[in-house]
Amino acid sequence: MKGFAILCAVLFWGVLQAPAQDIVPPDSGSVSATTAQLNIQSDVDSAIVFIDSARVGQTPLVARGVKAGFHRLKIVHPDLTNWLTNSILDSLEVQPGEEKVLRYSFGKRYLILSVPSGAQLFIGDSLGGSTPYLLSMHEKDSLPSITLKRAGYDSALVDLSEAQRGLVTVSLKKIWTADQRGDESEQIEYGESHGTFRVYLAGAITVGFGAAAAYFKIQADDQNSRYLQDFSSASQSQVHVYDTAAAISLCLAEVGFGFFAYYLLAE
Repeated sequence: MKGFAILCAVLFWGVLQAPAQDIVPPDSGSVSATTAQLNIQSDVDSAIVFIDSARVGQTPLVARGVKAGFHRLKIVHPDLTNWLTNSILDSLEVQPGEEKVLRYSFGKRYLILSVPSGAQLFIGDSLGGSTPYLLSMHEKDSLPSITLKRAGYDSALVDLSEAQRGLVTVSLKKIWTADQRGDESEQIEYGESHGTFRVYLAGAITVGFGAAAAYFKIQADDQNSRYLQDFSSASQSQVHVYDTAAAISLCLAEVGFGFFAYYLLAE
């Protein structure tokens, strides 16, 4: 019994003399001696982050346990269906135990269209190009003053604040001279008068041949009544003549009605 007590005392003294070990809580966020930590931020939240082709999360993101060495970083804009957005590519080297903060900006891109296209685009007083024009800006840049100019059209300002997912379309207003307006008015008046004349003509043909068909049919009926009374060959011949004329007139009336309906709908 005395020997057992001595053995326990020796073991207890050994534990007290053992070197102390650091115990790191799993949720402390501390960096180990062999890995690194990346704090990845972007000017657009919820951007998708890939490290060495592996998806690791969305911004803002704290990636722990990153192995020391070289890595490839890719950040994809969350609006995947908008082709005006782009991806951010970067390569970096991290050291064991390093904590690195990375900040990225997607910037802003605008596609400027004009109707008609081919208008000169001025950014301030400088000529930037012609429409369609792709404008790239940094996120912190203020919206510039943009003017579109095209021969024969009024100048127009481009308001980028009205862009829909980066797309801006500007309709240019044509400048009409007095002669051009006169020619256009004459063409409109000629077209209207010509169209009205065709409608009236087709209507008159329809009514005229319709009336003729009715007249010839009445005459044919009268001649047929006479033929039934005297059975003369002359009356029979007149019946055939009037019936033929009535049929032809009716066909022409139907053709005229077809043109009348077409011109009326076209107007």
